[in-house]
Amino acid sequence: MPFETTTTLPQRPTIKIFFHGLLILRASSDRSSCAVDIHQSAHPPHTFSVEVRTKSPGRPDIITMRHFGRFDGQHPGLTIRGPRPGVGLVSKYQPTAGFDPTSATGGDESDFRWIINLEGSLFHRAPLSVVEGRTRPGVLLTDGDFCFHAAARLVRPIAITRNGTTTSQIAAMASIIGASLHLEDGTEAVLSWRAAGGASWDYPLEKPTAPDVTYEIYIDNSPLFEPQTGGGGASHSEMPEYYGVIKDEHGRDIPPEQQFDLEFLPTTATTGGDAGPFVPPRGSTKFDLRCCPRIPCQSVVLET
Repeated sequence: MPFETTTTLPQRPTIKIFFHGLLILRASSDRSSCAVDIHQSAHPPHTFSVEVRTKSPGRPDIITMRHFGRFDGQHPGLTIRGPRPGVGLVSKYQPTAGFDPTSATGGDESDFRWIINLEGSLFHRAPLSVVEGRTRPGVLLTDGDFCFHAAARLVRPIAITRNGTTTSQIAAMASIIGASLHLEDGTEAVLSWRAAGGASWDYPLEKPTAPDVTYEIYIDNSPLFEPQTGGGGASHSEMPEYYGVIKDEHGRDIPPEQQFDLEFLPTTATTGGDAGPFVPPRGSTKFDLRCCPRIPCQSVVLET
C-alpha cells in the first residue's frame, strides 16, 4: 500500500529513525502504521540491532539503550508508538510532482523516490508479498505522524537489470532510509518490547525540556564484520537475498528470469561521477577499493 504523500520535510524533529541493512518497509492499508520486516539472511549472517541515542549539541551522544539479535514471540517484537493513538499517519517526502531518477544532481536528496521500491515503476509494477514466517517478529511504527525519506544516497550510475538485460538506469539509490517524528511539549514516544512468553516492557522517550536535545534510533540488520577478499572486487548482489522472502502477490516464487538486479556502472564525466554524499564501505558485500560499495546493505520499500 502507498504511504501518504507530503511535500514538506519536518524541520528539527524530536526523534530521527534510521533504517539500514536487509529490512523491508510497508505501510498499512489505512496508512496509520509502517511494518518493518527483518530478513534473516545467512549469506553472510546478518545481525539485527536497535540503538537509541540522546543527542546534545557539543557533547558526545549518550547511548541509552541497545538490543542485539532476533526478537522472540509474536509480531511486533518492537513497537515505536507516537503520541497520537489511533490517528497517526505514515507519510513519504516527495517535494515535487516530477522526479528524474537519471539525474545525480537534480532534485531533493531526501526525496523518498531515491529509495528502492520493488513494487514501483522501475521494477515489478505490481503488488508483492513477503514470507512473514521468515521475517517476523519485526518492528511496527504507529500512533504518530512519521515522515519517511531518503537519509543517505549512494551516488553512482546504477543499471537495473533483469535476466541479464538492462531495463533502466538510475543515478543513485538510498542506502539508508530515514523517518522523523515530532513531539509536542509534554508528550512522549514509547518503545514497547514484547518477549517470548508474553513478557513486555516500555521505554519512554519524553519530549526533552532542554533546547536542542533530540533522539536518534538506529535500526540495523547487517553483518557484524565481512572481511574484504580478492583485492576489493565486487561480490554478490543483495537483490537475490530479497527474492528469498519476497514473492508475487499470490505468494508464489518470482522466477529467476523475472527477478531484478542492480549493477554499478563506471563513472564518466557526464554522469557526475561520485559527487554527493559518500557512503562508507559498510555492508555485507565486498567493496571496490577504487570507489565505494557495489551493492550496500540497503533497505527497501514495497509500495504500489
